This record gives sequence, structure tokens and C-alpha cells, in this order.
Amino acid sequence: MKKSLVQKKKERALMKILIPAVIAAAVIGIGVFTLLLLNRQELTLTVDGESHYTVEYGEQFEVPEASAFFRHTILPIKRNVEVKTDSSYDPEKLGTYTIRYLAEYKGLSDERTVTVQLVDTKPPVITLQSDPDQKNGVNTEYQEEGFTSVDNYDGDITDQVERAFSAGESPDGKTPESTIITYTVRDSSGNETSVTREVIYTDMPPEITLLGGSEITLEVFTPYEEPGYTAQDDTDGDLTEKVTASGLPDTGIPGDYEILYSVTDSLGQSAESSRTVLVRDTTPPEITLVTNSPYTKPGTVYQEEGYSAFDNVDGDLTALVEREEHPEQIIYRVADQSGNTAEAVREIIYRDVVPPQLTLGGEVRMYLPVGTPYTEPGYSAVDDVDGDITDRVQISGGVDPNAEGIYTLTYSVADQEGNTAAASREVFMYRPQQQTATENPGSKTVYLTFDDGPGPYTEQLLAILDEFNVKATFFVTNQFPPYQGLIGEAARRGHTVAVHTLSHRYEVIYASEEAFWNDFNQMNAIIEAQTGQKADLLRFPGGTSNEVSKNYCAGIMTALSQSADRMGIRYCDWNVVSGDADGGQSPASTIAQNVINGIQAHDVSIVLQHDIWPNSVAAVREILSWGLANGYTFLPITGSTPLVHQAVQN
Repeated sequence: MKKSLVQKKKERALMKILIPAVIAAAVIGIGVFTLLLLNRQELTLTVDGESHYTVEYGEQFEVPEASAFFRHTILPIKRNVEVKTDSSYDPEKLGTYTIRYLAEYKGLSDERTVTVQLVDTKPPVITLQSDPDQKNGVNTEYQEEGFTSVDNYDGDITDQVERAFSAGESPDGKTPESTIITYTVRDSSGNETSVTREVIYTDMPPEITLLGGSEITLEVFTPYEEPGYTAQDDTDGDLTEKVTASGLPDTGIPGDYEILYSVTDSLGQSAESSRTVLVRDTTPPEITLVTNSPYTKPGTVYQEEGYSAFDNVDGDLTALVEREEHPEQIIYRVADQSGNTAEAVREIIYRDVVPPQLTLGGEVRMYLPVGTPYTEPGYSAVDDVDGDITDRVQISGGVDPNAEGIYTLTYSVADQEGNTAAASREVFMYRPQQQTATENPGSKTVYLTFDDGPGPYTEQLLAILDEFNVKATFFVTNQFPPYQGLIGEAARRGHTVAVHTLSHRYEVIYASEEAFWNDFNQMNAIIEAQTGQKADLLRFPGGTSNEVSKNYCAGIMTALSQSADRMGIRYCDWNVVSGDADGGQSPASTIAQNVINGIQAHDVSIVLQHDIWPNSVAAVREILSWGLANGYTFLPITGSTPLVHQAVQN
């Protein structure tokens, strides 16, 4: 640059000498040639700043500016020329970059270069996080509180941090030595950073954990059941068994109760926890209305039937019940001390629901010999609202005085509200039996009687009796219809046939007096069909003294024995038991011996056997053989036989 300026001055001086000479000599051509010969063209490119830069990543770098101009060395001609820049510089990527500058004009060119090196020399930063509430107990594993690492170029490199553990020193000489944790990280440029954390261990107090929560609500009177708890210590481990609980709630009294749980470890560290038990009474009182009748008689004022109120905690609250009366209902309200309320409503319904009172005059069971006209003894009916309504009584049924049977007359009446009452009267039309004077048969007289047949063994029994030319008495049933013909056969052979029962079902025949006589009449009709005449002799199933009939109708045996007497029907029990009522399990020899022993205790013996059991039938031959050999007489029951009556128990 300095050399060009000197030349310029010389040339100008020369021109000052030549120009006048040229002009003067008018040698124009020679002067022009000389100027052209001495003049030159130049292109100059200049870049600001240095030719090399080192830039730290993240710092601002501005690409250097450049300028270029074209000029003549003698002629006063000069102009600026455009500079072209070629740069791949990336501020986000480390490396070395070259910036090229180029200026071109009229075949002339000038070029410059600048190098830029983008580097990362800053180490990453590690930040340790700290939890002020974290305690590091003895014998517990350290729980990492957290850390982060950020590099100015690589960004978040927390996942590249490496931890190394080493032993420190005991801070007080008693607790275990501390732990030194060294956190190290290296970025992609090789910059490395390390920081350390010292973990100090202290003896922590035990920790009590309450199962089921720290607050429990119980209904009053509900037994408190401990939900449980645990206690852990960093030194002693599980201390659950050493926990003590105090202040158990009284669940019979509403209130708030606090249970205190406490425990101490071997180093004297203590812990406490508490559970609140809320005992509450949420059960409302109970109002009970006394209701003798759901209806109130029309035209009357409802009379309080009574009520009571009881609370599970406060007890009897009847005196606190408030009544609110309305035309068709009464509302009862009460509250206990816990504020629980109860309400009951009594609906008042005015209606006549009481049936009339229907009263029969005379006996409700009448016994009349056939041919005696029936005369109505009378009746009356009174209603609590309608008054005397005897004229409304309706009678259904009738009595045929000329035919045997049990006739039922039904009396019914209804008041204006539709309430009904009914009653019935039974009329027994019977044909009196011919009465025969009882004769004393003398001593050593035996009446063999057989119940429940005829059956499969009755024909064998008839043969044995024929063999000994002995007559007996059969109290027959219709339990085995195929053997019904043996009833007539027994009568034809001179045996006495009497009524026992048609069905032998106690629940049927002892359901009522009417049911019994219906059963009796049906069986007697079979006897009449087989023998040509009805029987006037009866043996009650189970005997007159049976108590099983109590299960079906109280007092029925008393009524039946009395009605039998009225109708002239004789009934007979027994005074010697064979012991065959065990379903035929006893052997024939035992049955025979039972009878033999029994008849020796009586002058006149009425023996009970059953011809439906083979062992009992087989025992007859031994009984007859022994009896006849010992001077006993065997007879059938007749109209003159003295009968045995057991004491009525129902």
C-alpha cells in the first residue's frame, strides 16, 4: 500500500512536466501513448479481524465482514466490488469451519480465507437433590434422593452419571460410619465432573403403622375389634409384639375415644400413635303400637289401645312420645338423646268387623231313637251394631226321623256389614239295640278276641279254632279288602263279629265325633253285607284309654264313650295282653306264655290278639291246649258277656 502512493506522486510530477510539453509540442499522440503505457488496474480484497478464531460452544460468534474495490494506478478511476462469502459455519455443531471470501471484476479476482474452530471445553454440571424429610436410619439402605446432570452441549446426561460408594467416618463415634457417594459424569467432548454426597446414619425412633386407619366409627354396643398395627425399628426390626395400647373404648356409651399405641426400642427411642374411635348411636328408637283390632266401631270415638317406645341406648321412651291426632290417623313421634327420631302412624278405619253372636238353644249334639220327631230347640242372634237379628238366621240341612244316621244342621247369619256367624247341631238318629242282661260266666272263662283282620292268616286261625271247637270274637277292619269275605265265614262258623274300624287311621277317625261314627257306620255296613245283620259291639282303636287321640281332638274319647252308651252300642276293651303288638316280632311261644300268665290272674279274661301276625295265630294252638287241659272255658262275646272298660284318658 505504501509503495503505490510513492509511485503515484512521481507520476503526477512527471505529468505536470510532460503535459505542457505535449501541449506545447502538440504532440498529442505521443502523450496519450505515454499515459496508457504507464497506467495499471488493481483489485483489492480486505477481511476485517483475524484469519483464525477459536469459539467456545454457546458463545456468540459473528462472521467477519469483508470489502473489495477496483482502481487505476494513474487514472483517477476507483469503484467498490461485491464480495461473495461461502460459509458452512454451524454454531450448534462442534468442528473446524473455513469461511471463503471472493471478489471478481473485469477478469481480476482476489480471495481470502478465515478458519473458525467451535469447541466445548466446559465440564457438565451435576446437581444433587436433597429431601429435608428423609432420615437415614441405622441398618437401613440409603434411598437415593435424586440428582441431575446437564452439559452445555450434550444437554441432559443424567442417565450417564455413575455412582461410586465408599465408607466415611462416624460423625459421633457411636453411630455407624457415613457413606460417601461420588457422582461422576463425562460429556461427549471428554469434559468430566465429579461431586460427592455424604450420607449420615442416625438411630431413628420406631415407626408404628395403624391398620384400618386412624379413625374408626362404631355403632353403639358394637364390640370393638382391634384392626391391628405393626411397629418397625431400624435397629431392632419388628417390634409389633412390644406395642402397648391404652384407652380402649366403652362401646356401650356414645362418645369419642382415643386409643394410644406406644413402643420403645432397645436404644430408648420411643414412638406413639393414636387411633380415634367414634362410638355413635345412629339407631332410631322403635315405636310399637298396640293393636287389638285394626278397625274402630262406626259411630264411636277411637280409644287409644296403647303404645310403647324403646331405644337401644336410652331405654324406655314411652313417656316422651308425642301424639298428633287426625280424623283418620294418629301420628306418634319420639326422639332419643342422640337425635335419632322415629315415627309411627296408626290408621283409624271405621268398620264393623265383629260378627254377630249366634247362640243355639238346647244341645249341640242330640241323640234320638229312630221314629222320634226332631223338634228345633231354638236359637238367637245378636249383633253389636244391628242388635237382635234372630229373624235373619238361615238353617240348612234336615233330619229324617225314620232313618238311622248323623244329621248336621247348619245355622248361619250375617249383619249389614257382611260379617257372618255360623253354628252347627248334630242329630244322631239311632235304632236302640236289644239289651240283654249280663250273666256271670263263672271262673276260668276266657274270651279270645282278634283285632285288625281279616288278613292273610285269618283262615289259618279259623282252622285252628275249628280243630279245638272253640269260638272267638273278631273286631274287624277293612284294611285288607281281598279278605273281606272271611268276615261272613267267621260268622257262619259261630264266631262273634264286631266293629273295630274301617281304615284304622287315627288321624281320620279321631278328628271328630262325626268322623268316628261315619267310619263306624261304613264298617258296619260291610259287616251287614257279609253277615246279614249289623253289629252292636265295638272296640275303639287303641282302646278306650288311648291317649294318641289327644293329638287330633281333645276330649273325644269321653264324648265317644258317652254317645255309644246313648245309642246302645256296647264297647269292649281287654284285661290280658298277648304282647303281639310289636309288629309280630315276638315268637309264638312268648305270645302264648304272655296269654297263659295273663288269664291265670283273672276269673274272666278278655284276651287281646291280632290275627294279622303269623306268630300270634300260631300261638293260639298252645294257648287252647294249655287252657283246655287246665279247665278253662273259651267263649265268644255275646250280649250277656260282662265287658271290660278301661279308664278314659281323653
